[in-house]
Amino acid sequence: MRHEESLLRELYTAFDNRVVEEALGLLHPQVDWPDLIDHDRLNGREAVHAYWNRRFANTAMTMTPTHFHFEPDGRVAVTVDQVLRDLAGDLLSERKVTHTYSFKDGLVARMDISHG
Repeated sequence: MRHEESLLRELYTAFDNRVVEEALGLLHPQVDWPDLIDHDRLNGREAVHAYWNRRFANTAMTMTPTHFHFEPDGRVAVTVDQVLRDLAGDLLSERKVTHTYSFKDGLVARMDISHG
């Protein structure tokens, strides 16, 4: 298994288990991350941490990676089964998304999301 795939599998597991500090440790200190709440970009671990706390306060999301595609430029596109529930456990959405990651210094430097 390639380092990037191993790192991303760790990231998804930590995120799904809400082990936030472990997940943040897999991100570059100046990570560039999408903010789906405010339709903006976040910069840095602290901003991502605050964003995740907002997400976890209102929803329960699980993400299961199903396919890893290694791009020639070093990025990795991950097909993900995403399930979003409210805090009572009722299903809000279930869909496939693609997360595309860039890396720096062996850590996640950027994440982009495409739906469909």
